[in-house]
Amino acid sequence: MEALENKGLSSLPDDILVEILSYLPINYAASTSVLSCRWQFLWTQIHNVDLNRHLFPRPDIMYKTFNHISQQLTCSKFDVIYLDAPYPPMLTDSVAKCFSAINSWIHQFCQRQVHDILVAIGTFTFN
Repeated sequence: MEALENKGLSSLPDDILVEILSYLPINYAASTSVLSCRWQFLWTQIHNVDLNRHLFPRPDIMYKTFNHISQQLTCSKFDVIYLDAPYPPMLTDSVAKCFSAINSWIHQFCQRQVHDILVAIGTFTFN
């Protein structure tokens, strides 16, 4: 068993693995948590976060997943946060919930020293 652990990516230090995971879409980075106990929480330390609506089949699943992910991240300083959310249906309640959730995520990330935040809502992008 020890011989297997000393080969490939697992032989790299955690800092290097986190750096690699930081350049993956969030769903791929988080999925590495099942590889072993060592990898279980590495993805939570990433410093680049790509929360992309195209990774999720429905907006309700996306918002629930975004909420969960934003609470799991432990990095104290982020380089780039990219949030791509779908434009909500034109129902007053849905629009209010969508923008409330986005505001909450931005607030959470800003408390942790973010260098850049890019927010895209539907086809609109805000820097």
